[in-house]
Amino acid sequence: MRAAIIFNPTKIDESELSAALLPAERANDYASSKIIPTRPDYSAAEAAADAIADGVDLVIACGGDGTVREAAAALAETKAPVALGIVPLGTGNLLARNLGIDPRQPLQTHFEIAFGGTTRPLDACELTATLDDGNRVREWFMVMAGMGIDAGMIQFTDEDKKQRFGWLAYLGGVARTLRKQPMFTARYRVDSESTYGVRAASMLLLNCGQLQGGITLAPDATFDDGMLDVVIVRPRGPLGWLELLGQGMLRSISTVVPPLREILLESDAEKQVARRYSGNRAITGAQGAGVSFAVDSDAEPFQLDGDLLGRVRDGLVVVHHDALNVRAPAVDETARLVFGLRGRVAR
Repeated sequence: MRAAIIFNPTKIDESELSAALLPAERANDYASSKIIPTRPDYSAAEAAADAIADGVDLVIACGGDGTVREAAAALAETKAPVALGIVPLGTGNLLARNLGIDPRQPLQTHFEIAFGGTTRPLDACELTATLDDGNRVREWFMVMAGMGIDAGMIQFTDEDKKQRFGWLAYLGGVARTLRKQPMFTARYRVDSESTYGVRAASMLLLNCGQLQGGITLAPDATFDDGMLDVVIVRPRGPLGWLELLGQGMLRSISTVVPPLREILLESDAEKQVARRYSGNRAITGAQGAGVSFAVDSDAEPFQLDGDLLGRVRDGLVVVHHDALNVRAPAVDETARLVFGLRGRVAR
């Protein structure tokens, strides 16, 4: 067996990488790995596709969320029976955290999981969208996509500050987004149900529940259920923003205090179909295997797993159930610690 190690050279030196992977390679009876650095003109998706064509048995993505997403996209696109390992080296490390991989662990531990961890299924989400210039694009994401505050946060966050302050740097991006364009209007449809209009600060399409900073907006979102959780963030005035903050914190806490889910989450019926929500709730949502949307106001910045796609007018997301196999810690090891809080084990 042989693995391909795809890494972002701005995140780690190749010599350090090679030294850390060697023990895990040998312990799991793998031949010497094919080590492939990405370049501005050679993406992780291209590197993964080339590695798959070369017949590797495992692709290990070493880098931030962008590197991981691109490598995973190549596996989903080609439908190759090749497992994906992750060595988290970025700021958010969203997929790694949702899989129970703690970014604070040593590099060698990450390789031990990538080579010898439990193989688990992962849904992949395919987006087809129209950009502001009229071009149609097709992309994949594994954790989340969205427009509004979350995309603006990425657009207006300084890279240097991310390196210095980690996920806290995103708060400046949020503040700048709120000053420029706090709300947008859009229509959305979940599966074959009715289409509804909404005025919102953000629309999130979640394959996993945990976001930047350990915030959990959809505690029951799991990466292997064949479903997408649609979360609409629409605070009304200053009190609405306080309600939003409170709900976000409580939903995060509900991952470690399960009984809170019955209080905080919508009913099962509400989670299965899209519907118009009333009242003054700051966070509402629905769940389904596919979501279409159209922006009625100006085209909105749109992000995929932390990568800015551009300004989008409309789109369709389809969930491909169990499209990927990923390496994760053994089940009895995935009681994970994120920012000091113990989270639930992802199913």
